Amino acid sequence: MNKKLIVGLAAGVAAAGVIGVLYRKGTLQPLMTKIDDLCDALSDKFKSDCHPSAPNYIPSGEQKNVSKSIK
Repeated sequence: MNKKLIVGLAAGVAAAGVIGVLYRKGTLQPLMTKIDDLCDALSDKFKSDCHPSAPNYIPSGEQKNVSKSIK
């Protein structure tokens, strides 16, 4: 087998093992809570910089289904 494939599989098994140990020790839930809080903080920080959602790009009153208007 390819050496990179074997190293990749070993890394995946090791990562799964680490997650399993963290889950059994009970340290995974507080870590996930901290990650969730960080994601919320980053989302709030950059929310104003984001583009509006896709439905807002279509002016009101125009055809929303492009495939029907193309013939």
